[in-house]
Amino acid sequence: MKLHVQLILVSLLTLALPWAGCSYLQQMESVLREGQQDAVLSTARSVALALEERPDLIRSKAPFNEGSESIYLAETNNSLVADGYDPEWPPLQSLGDNTAPFRVEYSAAANQKDAWLFIRVFTDSINYHNPALGGIANGDHIKLYADNGSYTNHYWISPDGPGKFVARKRGAKAIEDDGRIRGVWVDTTDGYQLEMSLPRELLGSRFGFKVMKGEQIISTLDDENKPGPLVQQDDTLNATLRQFKRDNLKLSIVDQRGQIIAEAGQLNYRPEAQEELPPGAWLLEYVYRLVIPDEASDNRYPADNPGELRRIEIRSARDTQEAKTAWYNSGREPASAIISAAVPLGKSWISSGQKAVLVAEQTTDQLLSLTNIAMVKLLGVTLAAVLVIVLGLLGYASLLSFRIRRLNSAINAAMQPDGRVSSSFPAQWGNDEIGDLGRRFGQLLGRVHEYTEYLRTLASKLSHGLRTPLALVKSSLDNFEQDPDPKYLQRARQGNERLSSILTAMSEATRVEEAIRSSDQEEIDLVAFVKEYTDHYAGSVEQQFECNSASDAIRIQGSVDLLAQLLDKLFDNAIDFCTSGSVISVDVQQEQGYGCISITNQGPLLPAAMGEQLFDSMVSIRADKGDSTHLGLGLTIVRLVAEFHGGDVTARNLEDASGVEFLVRISV
Repeated sequence: MKLHVQLILVSLLTLALPWAGCSYLQQMESVLREGQQDAVLSTARSVALALEERPDLIRSKAPFNEGSESIYLAETNNSLVADGYDPEWPPLQSLGDNTAPFRVEYSAAANQKDAWLFIRVFTDSINYHNPALGGIANGDHIKLYADNGSYTNHYWISPDGPGKFVARKRGAKAIEDDGRIRGVWVDTTDGYQLEMSLPRELLGSRFGFKVMKGEQIISTLDDENKPGPLVQQDDTLNATLRQFKRDNLKLSIVDQRGQIIAEAGQLNYRPEAQEELPPGAWLLEYVYRLVIPDEASDNRYPADNPGELRRIEIRSARDTQEAKTAWYNSGREPASAIISAAVPLGKSWISSGQKAVLVAEQTTDQLLSLTNIAMVKLLGVTLAAVLVIVLGLLGYASLLSFRIRRLNSAINAAMQPDGRVSSSFPAQWGNDEIGDLGRRFGQLLGRVHEYTEYLRTLASKLSHGLRTPLALVKSSLDNFEQDPDPKYLQRARQGNERLSSILTAMSEATRVEEAIRSSDQEEIDLVAFVKEYTDHYAGSVEQQFECNSASDAIRIQGSVDLLAQLLDKLFDNAIDFCTSGSVISVDVQQEQGYGCISITNQGPLLPAAMGEQLFDSMVSIRADKGDSTHLGLGLTIVRLVAEFHGGDVTARNLEDASGVEFLVRISV
């Protein structure tokens, strides 16, 4: 998997931050909603208790007939125009099957003096009254029933065509017009509709109607043709409820049939609360509700018929006589919820035959405004942070990819087609792991270059080193064949010994590397060790040594055997290049976290061009004396031992040009 893909997947995990924030907001919103729910329920209980203490507010109502439809009479302060059209009417109530070809919708309204009735009939054909056939109604017609408590009055509306009409009734002797009920009949594309006006007092306490089309009847009456009661709000109850009115609180009293007999206040939908949100907040709100669904999102606020509240919490409160609450989705944009609390009214109402329920409703626009603002700020900040993190990670991944590709290109360039390894490697910047890796690669390639150069020159060095002893052995054996003089045999033996010493020297470095890999470390007092080894070594040679130390003790972790080999090689080298009669100086001290061993001898200086090559394999500046062969492996062993102990070795000419100093540093 590519680095970019990995970092993108990792960055996506940062989305857990806004999700956690949304979860917190959801919990906060739930707490606020519970608090608002308790507040609305407490308000409803208080109002219900106040109404219970006012039995004078209870009005006797006409009993309901099973099977009849009560007609809600909407209050209006204006006079409606009975012209056959409905733009000024409240929402219509439905009768019959809404999917059937023959169905009815209606609405009723009244003021203190007059009443109005609007009826819309859906039908595929219209059959008007034919006066020639006689009778009160021989076509499609509507029959009104008005019960004043003593008897029921009947009125027929059966015009012989569209236009104005006057209702008719059966008089004492004949059918006669009743000019108190007037209206207009209008044909429509899917049936007809009519609008009529009549005196308020004519409605009585019960009112209903039938719509008849041949044998088909749609009616608000029961099976015995008794109309249901007119339901209208009580002015005294309305005035009482208005005393408890406050902003964004709607109070309603609902009777046992779900009809509203009193109400006060209204729900405030506050889209202006959303004005505090920045442009595009709807998208964040959508994301928020997608992650954290609204509790009321699936419970849409029901569209009851005008003057009716028949929601489940109201029915449950009426039937169980216990307070109930419910949450609804208002269905508005921006989305808001509605809390509804239904509290049954007490014994005074029940004893009067009224199983009424007080309903308190309130929107959560203000609450949602708080949560939406917090949500927008949270999601805006977190999503911006996620975007910055993703872009930062992608930029960082691009930088890493560039550096890795650059490192890979440098490595490929160092590997030459002929198998050689170039010593040139670009400098690596950065103090991180990739920078360290590049520098390690540079060191590795440098070391590999040294080894490849060593192997490339090994043949010539070996041929140079072996040619003389081999020639000595060959010439001695040839002379011995011609003249068996023992001196020729002695020379052949000397040549053989020189060959053996060369092979021993070649394998010595390998043995040291193997010893390093398997060597155990222990705590060593470097000062005491160097002094003791110097005294031991000086006792076995004629050369004079002088050992000094400014420190009493320097504790290191190291190998005694390896350090002994290191000193042995340096002492041998110093003796070989030391001026006769001079003293080899050995100094031990601690500097900057290292134990330093300085070995100084008087004698010839190092060649200026030798540099760091002095510690490479098969490098020697000794003159070949003919009786010994040096392959330049001694200082290589010194370097390996120093590096094993976390240090290094350097060589320099003394400032007064009197000799050479070798400095070994070992990590403390």
